[in-house]
Amino acid sequence: MVILGLVFSSVVPDHNVYWIFSINVLVQFLDVYTNFICIAFTFRNFIPWYNRVCGLCDNKCKQCCSSMFMSESLAGMHDQIEMSDSPGSSGSDEDNIEITI
Repeated sequence: MVILGLVFSSVVPDHNVYWIFSINVLVQFLDVYTNFICIAFTFRNFIPWYNRVCGLCDNKCKQCCSSMFMSESLAGMHDQIEMSDSPGSSGSDEDNIEITI
């Protein structure tokens, strides 16, 4: 790859082509490397490494998602309770909702 950059830089008098090509190769290498690391972290053998590298962010994301889920599910339950307690409800056992947290 670097050889092609040297060939292009000798053919084209502007030396920016070499630097652009070199940066492109570097970015592609980093892309492949990060993809490899991400795939490796999905295997059980790499769980300790995953926790070292991504543990803090992973815990915060889990907390955020669980709090969003809990607030949405509680809001939905609150709406269902208001509907069952409305004056037009039949009052049967089927309309009652038991909430456990």
